[in-house]
Amino acid sequence: MKTEDVIQELRATVDDVVERSNTYPADAHLEMMELVSGCALQLGLILQNIHEAWNAKNYPGTRQLCSERDQPTGRCEDDTLSINDDEPLCEECYDMALGSNKTHE
Repeated sequence: MKTEDVIQELRATVDDVVERSNTYPADAHLEMMELVSGCALQLGLILQNIHEAWNAKNYPGTRQLCSERDQPTGRCEDDTLSINDDEPLCEECYDMALGSNKTHE
């Protein structure tokens, strides 16, 4: 379910509960608490899915991030570029650290 759908459903339910709150205030309060709890769970699941998608895009498999630019290096632990076995670097940062414009494959 999309975030917009959850919000729209929440608004419609809140409107319905508010209309009935004058007649059954205790029941409306309980229903509102259950609604908020349910929506929080749904939004939490949506946020978890967004987080997982971000991780999949930015941390594909065992690939690493450049320690200088915080961007994917395009490499994994087996073919890491680093200076003195330090943090992983992308090719451009590695070349700059070496003071050259070599191409690494």
